[in-house]
Amino acid sequence: MKRLAVAFLAAVVSIAACADAPTAPRRRRPPHPKGRPSGGITEKAYSGKVFRIVNMQPDYAWDKLAELTRGIRYTSLLPIECVQGELSAGQSPFAAAEALVGGEGVGAGAIVINDPAMPIELISPDRRWGILNIAPLKADNPSEAKFEQRFVKVYWGIIARTLGAGTSSFPGCVLVPFTNMKELDAISAVRPCPEPFNKMIDTGKVYGIDTISIASYRTACEQGWAPAPTNDVQKAIWNEYHELPTKPITIEFDPKKGK
Repeated sequence: MKRLAVAFLAAVVSIAACADAPTAPRRRRPPHPKGRPSGGITEKAYSGKVFRIVNMQPDYAWDKLAELTRGIRYTSLLPIECVQGELSAGQSPFAAAEALVGGEGVGAGAIVINDPAMPIELISPDRRWGILNIAPLKADNPSEAKFEQRFVKVYWGIIARTLGAGTSSFPGCVLVPFTNMKELDAISAVRPCPEPFNKMIDTGKVYGIDTISIASYRTACEQGWAPAPTNDVQKAIWNEYHELPTKPITIEFDPKKGK
């Protein structure tokens, strides 16, 4: 059921991606009854292995990268996270990638570097890592907007391909193959189509990576797994479901029932 849900969500976002889409995926917002705020999206506690990305380059701003990663996490329903890091003196990207997937709780991952001598994407399915190199994206001195559009596409690509998604022949998919910047720029999508998502989920399971559960904060309170509130709206919702009644419960005698 989770695989079908992800495929449906992917179909929705892929249609939107065929148009001139923004550089970061829009976060989906569960509907809520009119007049009753949802409290935003919240995530159920997760304890399995993760897909971790280590950012080792400064050209794509960290706040944008964190937001982009969060959007991919919620779109794919996979525990994808990003942290800051750097190559140690004399350390090769390959050694850094090996160290990443050797870390506690990491099922698979990728590093993001800036190296003019390397291609854009390198994937090692047997080692469970990918390397994303942004240097070729800037080689022709693109505008900041064009660079960011390129980055979003290949960032999705390194995650999806490291998780076994490969390429797609569907025009509305960011995983369409490309061999140069002109072909990359011609890809109008900024997200995968439905086809790759189940591959990502299936490959993730092989690597020990499970899916995550998200819902509106109100739904999480209704289901009993909401984390502690972080703002006034969530606190009000939390109190609706957790505050004890202030008025005592009274039981009236019913003469017909005799009790």
